[in-house]
Amino acid sequence: MSQLALSTVALALGLFSDPAPVEPADMVLPKLVKTVKPKAPPIFRNLHVEARLIFTATLSDTGDVIAADLLSCKTRAPNEQEFTPEPAKRCEQFEKAGREAILKWKYRPASQGGKPVRVLYSINMDFVH
Repeated sequence: MSQLALSTVALALGLFSDPAPVEPADMVLPKLVKTVKPKAPPIFRNLHVEARLIFTATLSDTGDVIAADLLSCKTRAPNEQEFTPEPAKRCEQFEKAGREAILKWKYRPASQGGKPVRVLYSINMDFVH
């Protein structure tokens, strides 16, 4: 994939600060067409712990998710007002459940110049009760 296509997706996701690259008129972003709902880890579901995760996913030129890397994980227990960054132990289980679901998702591929392209894409995922 060209650096331009990667930069365009990052621009669309707000990943760049000044100066922002200009999105070419012929770039079409991917569109989600199939999801699989993630299953919260049972111990945290029973304790009503919620999580907010952000993944960077690599989408193939056929729309398959071929990789998903965790960028951020915040959790909240029932007695807490705000989501807070957590130690790795708690997030590992949410990350595993989220990644397993995301790898089953399907997108209409991004395209540039009418040709499908491989892109990085940001995915937000909430585990809430």
